Amino acid sequence: MHQEFDTTERVYVDRDDEGTARQLLHLDTPVVSAAATPQLAAAEYLHAFADLLGLRTSQLGHLGLSPETRPTDSPLEYRFLGEKRQLDTATVAYHQTALGLPVWEAGLAVQFKRDPLAALSSQSSRHADFTVHPPSREAVAAAEKIDERQLAARLNIEPHAKQGSPEGAAAGLRIERRQFVIYRYERAKIFRDRRAEIVDGPGLVDAGLNGAAAPGRLPTLPLPPVPDSLREGHHYVALKVDFELALPPYGRLHWVAILELATLAVVYLRPFVDDVTGLV
Repeated sequence: MHQEFDTTERVYVDRDDEGTARQLLHLDTPVVSAAATPQLAAAEYLHAFADLLGLRTSQLGHLGLSPETRPTDSPLEYRFLGEKRQLDTATVAYHQTALGLPVWEAGLAVQFKRDPLAALSSQSSRHADFTVHPPSREAVAAAEKIDERQLAARLNIEPHAKQGSPEGAAAGLRIERRQFVIYRYERAKIFRDRRAEIVDGPGLVDAGLNGAAAPGRLPTLPLPPVPDSLREGHHYVALKVDFELALPPYGRLHWVAILELATLAVVYLRPFVDDVTGLV
């Protein structure tokens, strides 16, 4: 990451190693707006600084809309995520979308000082222009109907159920929410909080399926290998599934899994836990 100063707009620009703008800082000259609300001011701001942020004005036509719930034929654009206010500041955030669906962990945010509204900074986690292929109707329909038993099979947990439990580990699995997203596949990020590894054999003890976990290690599941048909760094339509599953010794945990739509392979897994080792 390196910083430059744009003398025309009087703004500091932080760029990543590929030259993409990731942050604009209006330290000397906040951008004052006469808009009635932060959301209107954010739309005005993004149009004004589209070039510096690497945006096309055609991508800003639906800033007031939310993402779609199913894939459509919509092009790459930005849609409203939310607005948060704290003391005298407000932040307006947007999803990056493709096919009407949110791109996982990609978007824009603008911070304002209120009364009067003045933009102080903006951030971009957008993915550079990419290609994503629409899924088949059959794949969308199958993903919408995925149930706990099917999800358990994709997580590869039933074959490793503890003895004496005829229902298997899937018996305690409960799907809480399904959402279509666009996901960029990266093997190193399959396990959100661990190194890229497929847990198998003796490692199941560490995973928590058959006993106590090793100190300092977070719970995981014995995912099967991802098919070779999925290409590193490519974008795919996927299904994000929030679910609940108990693992000893952690108890009931909330998880998120992302399944690539065509293969239903799990390409991302995260339990909502964390730990720390320290001294008092």
